[in-house]
Amino acid sequence: MVFLTDGYAILPEDPPRYPVLWVLTGEDKPIPPYGSVACMYLD
Repeated sequence: MVFLTDGYAILPEDPPRYPVLWVLTGEDKPIPPYGSVACMYLD
């Protein structure tokens, strides 16, 4: 799953059985407790 978020989404407590990629907008955002993280910078 690819999840585009500002980092303040309500997350499920248990990770899903499939890979998760969190795409965070901006800097200094909370890091999700599972999955991979990528940052997207907006101009």
